[in-house]
Amino acid sequence: MRHLRTLLLFGFALATVGAILTSLTGDALAQDANAGRELFQSKGCSACHTKGFGALIGPDLQGVKDRVPDRDWAARFIRDPKAVNDEYATRMKALLPAEMVPNPGISDADLQKILDFLWSPETFGEKKTVIPKDEATIELGRKYFTGEMRFKNGGPACVSCHNIEGVGGFGGGSLASGIGSGFSSLNKAHERNGGDAGLVSVLSNPQFVVMKNAFAQNPLAQEEVVAVTAYLGDVSANTKEEPGSVGMILLLALLSLAGTGLLIFGFDRIWNKRLRNVRKTLVGEQA
Repeated sequence: MRHLRTLLLFGFALATVGAILTSLTGDALAQDANAGRELFQSKGCSACHTKGFGALIGPDLQGVKDRVPDRDWAARFIRDPKAVNDEYATRMKALLPAEMVPNPGISDADLQKILDFLWSPETFGEKKTVIPKDEATIELGRKYFTGEMRFKNGGPACVSCHNIEGVGGFGGGSLASGIGSGFSSLNKAHERNGGDAGLVSVLSNPQFVVMKNAFAQNPLAQEEVVAVTAYLGDVSANTKEEPGSVGMILLLALLSLAGTGLLIFGFDRIWNKRLRNVRKTLVGEQA
């Protein structure tokens, strides 16, 4: 009887220690997941992904742990998607509307915390914003894009860095073409960025370097995000194709040739007139 009591006490002690260790481990994992959620947002992941609230530019990452080959694969892909080219990665990249940017600057510790969050059942994101398609909202978005109407918080007009065919003279700025973006033209931005939800995410939480800095202290208001998204959606729906860079180069070349021709013609007219005056003077003196 005494031996049985000892075994029971020993078993109870083990169970208590196990429960304490499980609780401590669970608390540690929860803390890591919470830290990972904050990093998921601050490192820009939330601009393209949600966790449980639907796809944006990239896929919804809820349950990603059951879809990818393993956790190490996910870590390598997050750090540098271009360096991972196995069969699964190739198949997945073909389904994405935009190429995922590499994250070489993220530390190993932070990367593991993000993975702890992705491996947890916790959700993160916002419900998709419903974008009205009425003419008034689209026109308001056009005015914000061109700068005819200033953003409430003082951010620069979209046309400062981007262009749309037929808008603002030559179509607007081209700064975005030199800062890592494949397209300075926003003719098809609505499609490239995953539709309404993706554009709302990009405009609400910009991650492109120049755009992020430009709007860091001047974020767009919700109604401005909605209007610009509606406008870009309308532009995309009514534009047959993205203007190619080759066509733009040819256009610039033709304009350059035309300008050079006009300059040569102008100088030729001016110079010929001067020569005639000089000849008349010389002939008069000889006579």
